[in-house]
Amino acid sequence: QGAQQDHFGQRMHRYYARLLDKYKLPIYPVALLTFSSPLEAQPTSYEINFPGFEVLRFNYRVIQLNRLAWQDFVSRPNPVAAALMSRMKIAKQERVQVKAECLSMLLGLDLEEESEDLVWEIIDTYLPLNEKEAKTFQHELATIVPDEEEAREFMTLKQIREQIGEQRGLRRGRAEGIHDIVLRQVRRRFGSDDDGWQQQVRRLSVAQLEQLAEDLLDFSAPSELTAWLDQHAPDTMTH
Repeated sequence: QGAQQDHFGQRMHRYYARLLDKYKLPIYPVALLTFSSPLEAQPTSYEINFPGFEVLRFNYRVIQLNRLAWQDFVSRPNPVAAALMSRMKIAKQERVQVKAECLSMLLGLDLEEESEDLVWEIIDTYLPLNEKEAKTFQHELATIVPDEEEAREFMTLKQIREQIGEQRGLRRGRAEGIHDIVLRQVRRRFGSDDDGWQQQVRRLSVAQLEQLAEDLLDFSAPSELTAWLDQHAPDTMTH
């Protein structure tokens, strides 16, 4: 869940009920909260009560990243840890260090290229650097990937642009990273990725992309995605 939501527990219960009905198997519900604020602990249950009568109490586990210390995960060689450290509790002066640690862990995991790219997309999207931080990170990169030519190649493959210090470039890179992640979700959800969907998704704002990533979980047919994209298409002028 990428943003705090008042009725999130109700959504968790709805997903649980749908999965239980579909698979008829025990389900262990876990909510992964990736938002940066609020910092307060979020609810872990959904209840329906009447005076003197408890109808429902649905409990679920919550992993709230902004309440976890990244230092507790830096020594765990795991692609999930490498990706999610970027959303944990990070002091302002630790941002470059955390991104460098994530990259160092990622390169030590010996993943397939596609998996490595996906993990880096998450890290790069959720931990963008300002101009000063980006310059410091480039120096850190030299210690992580000592060979200058390999470092240059890595920066190209992972979309760390030469103009990484420019805020406009950072925002554009973050949006493109989210575009790719959402399109990957669409392919896995419906088994296809037609040109029409790609074009519409790439016109969405970052906020719309984050909303689509959540709403995809509710879609049961490609037509629902098409309807969503049509509804959220940028306003156009007709002549």
